[in-house]
Amino acid sequence: MNEVEEKLMPQYGENQPITDGNYDKSLAVKCVNGTFVGQKKENVISYKGIPFVGQQPVGDLRWKAPVDVTPDSGIYEACYYGKSPVQAPGDPASLYPMGEDCLYLNIWRSDDATPKKPVIVWIYGGGFEVGGTTDPQYDCHNLVTENPDIVFVTITYRVSFFGFFHLSHLSDGKDYQDAPNLGLMDQMMALKWIHENIAAFGPRQRDHLGRVGRRRQHNLPAAHQGFASVFQACHHAERCARTDEESGAGHHMYRQGDGGPRLQDRGRFEEGKR
Repeated sequence: MNEVEEKLMPQYGENQPITDGNYDKSLAVKCVNGTFVGQKKENVISYKGIPFVGQQPVGDLRWKAPVDVTPDSGIYEACYYGKSPVQAPGDPASLYPMGEDCLYLNIWRSDDATPKKPVIVWIYGGGFEVGGTTDPQYDCHNLVTENPDIVFVTITYRVSFFGFFHLSHLSDGKDYQDAPNLGLMDQMMALKWIHENIAAFGPRQRDHLGRVGRRRQHNLPAAHQGFASVFQACHHAERCARTDEESGAGHHMYRQGDGGPRLQDRGRFEEGKR
């Protein structure tokens, strides 16, 4: 077991429904698909493993478009990351338990009441072959500690043959028309969930979707018609649909440390708050 795996495995767990009413109400946030109870460490509150789909893409939903959430009055823990998407070994995310049931997101915010907080959403790179939010470098605890006036979100999407797989040549290929673009459709669904629910995690000025990562990961989603419709739902769509050139490559934006990255150049985030 290497150093990264030793760090990841103790963090593994499965969020459970809370049915006895015994939870910290100050850490509970009501969303469309349930009330989620996070954890507080120092002055940072995290909500991990929130599903942004109504059904996970397993069984009959394998190689199918993500299913939108439905209203849910249940109360659930939000203490543990969801599974990493299925992928080949090598990426740090592959050292965390993997599964097809991987469509979850994570949110970090400070415990203060600062109004008009922008939201930054991280979509990981990996050439659509590898990656996941469980990679320790995507832990946003340090980012919130240093920038308590920003809400940070990371989202998971299907990669490799579960996220980008051409099946139209098969005899039943018409049943899997979305298979080549499922990873992008997962991202669209996550952004939709964020747009509809993020206000519950603290007052903010507007939906600000600051997308950082590798250039390839930026430009394809930004060009997708579905992404345009999500961005148009924002009050300031021109600020949402940032390209890699505008926001800067992700590996230049932080330095690594315990608890995730720390910003080197906060100025890149300041523009979106004006």
